[in-house]
Amino acid sequence: YLIQKGLILEKLGQIDEALAIYKKASEQDPYRADVWTNQANIFRQKKEYPAAEDYYKRALAQDFDDIASRHNLAELLCRMGRVAEALEQYRAVLIRNPDYIPSLYNLAIILENRGEYAEALGLYFKVLLGDNTPKDIEWRIADSLSKLASIDNILSTNLFSNNKYQDIFNMDYNDLFI
Repeated sequence: YLIQKGLILEKLGQIDEALAIYKKASEQDPYRADVWTNQANIFRQKKEYPAAEDYYKRALAQDFDDIASRHNLAELLCRMGRVAEALEQYRAVLIRNPDYIPSLYNLAIILENRGEYAEALGLYFKVLLGDNTPKDIEWRIADSLSKLASIDNILSTNLFSNNKYQDIFNMDYNDLFI
């Protein structure tokens, strides 16, 4: 009952009231991961990132396989500039659910930003094959391909003349990643 009441208050924009309800729910049943996750989401919304991190970790302590909480923690860690930790969390999500599009997509963006274009491309293609494809996926694939081609041009090689990236274009995208 309290969780539903908190969700309603949250949807009405009364986040402080919702937070108080979730806190009461967590005191009544501290073993429910969702009460910790709901509180973490509010702390994240309020930009109270250390508290949000703590509450996501509390949720994961109750349900280690909670994909949504782990994904949200990864996003939060990125916002806090802790990309290496975020990568670990995204990979942990994908071990549990290799087709979880939000984590595949965010991991691909991180890898692309780190210059790991081939790996990012593989993930982008897997995202493209999934449901709920982000609107900018085609642009991201084209951009990564362009960057790969530019890297090869800088190195005075043709993209297809060596086998460095050939596997990207020949792979079975149903078997990508993890």
